[in-house]
Amino acid sequence: MVFAIMLSFILFTFAAGVLNITTKEMNFSTSGKNSDNAFYAADSGIECALFNDMTGKNVFVEKGPETVSCFGEKISLKENFPDFDFVVLSLGQDGQSCAKVMVEKSLIGISQETIITSKGYNLGGTESCNQLGLNSIERVLEVRY
Repeated sequence: MVFAIMLSFILFTFAAGVLNITTKEMNFSTSGKNSDNAFYAADSGIECALFNDMTGKNVFVEKGPETVSCFGEKISLKENFPDFDFVVLSLGQDGQSCAKVMVEKSLIGISQETIITSKGYNLGGTESCNQLGLNSIERVLEVRY
C-alpha cells in the first residue's frame, strides 16, 4: 500500500511538472504572436502616414484635408497644426490590431523635419483603439526625416 501511494505521488508530480512546462510554452508562443501583431500594426500606421505625406497630396499641412487614405479607406484626421493624429483600425489577420499614428511637422532653420510615431496594439477593437486589456501588447515605431 505504501509503495502504491509513493508511486502515485511520483507520477502525479511528474505529470504536474509536464503540465506546468506545457502551460508556460503555450503562453510564450501566444506572446510572440501578439508581439508580431502589434509590431505589424505599428508598421502599417507608419506606412500609411508616409504614403499620405510622400505622394504630394498636402495632407499634413495647415487647413489640409480632414481625412487620410489608408488601405482603401478614408480615416478622420485630427489636426492641431503642426501635429496630426489618426487611428488605423482592423489590422492584422483577425482584424483586432490597431495603430495610433502621430505626425509632427516642424521647421528647423530653413528645412522641415517630420516625425511620425506609430503605436501598434495587438488588441484594440474595431471601433476604437482604446479597448486595451490584460493581454494587450504595444510596439512603437518612429520615423524622422
